[in-house]
Amino acid sequence: MNDDLNTPIVISYLFEAARIINSAAAGQMPLTACDIQKLKDLFNLYLFDILGIKNEQKAENASYEAFEKAIDLLLNLRMQAKQNKDWATSDKIRNELTALGFEIKDTKDGFEWKMA
Repeated sequence: MNDDLNTPIVISYLFEAARIINSAAAGQMPLTACDIQKLKDLFNLYLFDILGIKNEQKAENASYEAFEKAIDLLLNLRMQAKQNKDWATSDKIRNELTALGFEIKDTKDGFEWKMA
């Protein structure tokens, strides 16, 4: 604990990795796919695991995946309603999603959707 768990060393490694990335971006140093993966692993280990910095990108991706699954669930319920000839429910789901800004396209295999 006398050296704050070697925090200065961790930060120095992060600065060295940033220097390598900047050199590669400037065209001064080539990076292989293996090099890039090692740099990603280094940042994940030092930033997120050791220093405990929150990874917002992972949280955003998880939120978006949950969002996609919820919309797919609604559209699958709409498909079931259409198969049961429950046009009122089918139309209500489509109309509500359209009002919220979704574009819904029925296809021969099911549906496609995107944000308008």
